[in-house]
Amino acid sequence: MVGIYIRERVPNSPFLNEDFYCVFEITSTFTGAFCTIASVVAPIGLTGGSYAAVYPAGTVATGTYTIYGYVVKGSTGTFVNNKTIQIRNSEIADPVATVYSILKNNLGGTYSSTLVSTGWYNRTKTVPQITVTSAHRTDETYNLNDTFRNHEEILYVDTWISGREAGASLFGTTSLKRQSTLLDDEVKRIINSQRKAPSTKLRHMQIRDSQPLDEVSDNRKVFRTRHAIRIGWDETIA
Repeated sequence: MVGIYIRERVPNSPFLNEDFYCVFEITSTFTGAFCTIASVVAPIGLTGGSYAAVYPAGTVATGTYTIYGYVVKGSTGTFVNNKTIQIRNSEIADPVATVYSILKNNLGGTYSSTLVSTGWYNRTKTVPQITVTSAHRTDETYNLNDTFRNHEEILYVDTWISGREAGASLFGTTSLKRQSTLLDDEVKRIINSQRKAPSTKLRHMQIRDSQPLDEVSDNRKVFRTRHAIRIGWDETIA
């Protein structure tokens, strides 16, 4: 009888939009071998010195399934089913949430009172604010079957310092304009330090440009800077 054993799942818990394969050990020559996961059958073949069953992205639905491996030699067959695999929902690239989390989690101690949000400026608050909002996205297809897509996302990261803030408690006894410059520099520091692969899906981000949008509102000055953040990412759709 030919022995068959499940050795690895690569990756261990793949996303729905991710290729994966199961590695088997087979103890002698055989006539045929195959793997089945959620009734989806894949042949087990020699790949790079190991026996593996390869599943392209999207072939197995989201869920947790038993892995069945079968091997046949002549009229004798053996199977194994001692491992399971979890197929997770595809990771969604969410640039706004990613940049929000990066800024919020990396602000220096001096800026701990800064309000970070994915909405608009809150006029009822009396602290410096950073808002992260989506501007626009491009979606380009790079093959005839429309399965590989390249994206570019533009986000707006706005910093807000108004005449209400008690500057001495936040940035020392500096002017509002200086406070605005300090907060802008902190945003630039964080974005630049996290520019490479800011998340699993996002490949790169950079500050494309910055512009002042200062205004006078409700009899108070509001120093505002808009930083346009360019984010690049791609995906393969089965």
